[in-house]
Amino acid sequence: MQNFIQIKDGALFIADAHFLPEDKSAFNLFNKLIKNPPSQLFLMGDIFHLLIAHIPSSLKAHKSLLALLDTLSEKCEIFYFEGNHDFALPNLPKIKIYPRALQPAIFKILDSKVLLAHGDLYLQKDYEIYIYLMNTPLMLSLFKLLDILTFGKLYTKIAKKVATKPIRRLKNMPNFEDTRKALYAKNQNLESISAIIEGHFHATPGKNLQIPSNPSPLYLAIPSYHCDKKGLQCVFKASYVEISTPFLG
Repeated sequence: MQNFIQIKDGALFIADAHFLPEDKSAFNLFNKLIKNPPSQLFLMGDIFHLLIAHIPSSLKAHKSLLALLDTLSEKCEIFYFEGNHDFALPNLPKIKIYPRALQPAIFKILDSKVLLAHGDLYLQKDYEIYIYLMNTPLMLSLFKLLDILTFGKLYTKIAKKVATKPIRRLKNMPNFEDTRKALYAKNQNLESISAIIEGHFHATPGKNLQIPSNPSPLYLAIPSYHCDKKGLQCVFKASYVEISTPFLG
C-alpha cells in the first residue's frame, strides 16, 4: 500500500506570488517565514514571475531569493509545485520539487486523500502542447544556448515584456468550482479524494472550509499572493481540518 505524505497542522500554501528578482515583498515574506516557519510550506507554482533555471541569466537574476528559499528549507519542509511561470527549477537539496508531469500529486490530511497541483491542468489542447514543448529537454537546451549567445540580452528583453503583463484576480466565472471538479473527474479517479487544492486561476477561496466534509471532493482555490497577500493554512481541530486564509503581507 502506498504511503502518501501527510499534511501537518499549520501547513501553509502559497501560490501565484509572481515575484520579480528584486521584489522587496519577496524578501520580506521569505525572511518572515524564516523567523516564524510553518510546519510545512507548499509553494504551489508561479512563485516567481519568470524563473527558468535552465537559463543562466534567469538563475543568476533569482540567486538571492533562491538562497533565502534554501535557508528556509532548513527550518521547515518545503514542497514546490512548478507552475507555468517557474519551471525547470534548480536542485535545492531539501526542497521536494513536483514538475508538471507529477501533478496532481496525492497527499493526506488526517485520513483523507487530497490532490495538489499548480492548477494549469486539463485546459485547452493548444495550451497543453505549448507547455509540453516549453518543458522538453531540447527546448530548454535551446533556451540556454540562446541565452549564452546573446549574453543574457534575450532573456532580459523577454522578462521585461512578461513583467508588463497585468496580473489580476479571476473574474466572476459561473460554476467555476464545478467546472474544475468536472475536469478533474474526467481525468482522475476521485472516488477516494476529499479535496482538490490548486492555484493558477487567482481565484478567491471560501472561508472556514472543512475536511472531511461532503462525499464529493471540496475544491479549494489558493488565493494569488500577488493579488491578495494571502495563503491557505490547515488548522487541525478535533476530527476535521479547517482551512483559513491568513494575510501574509
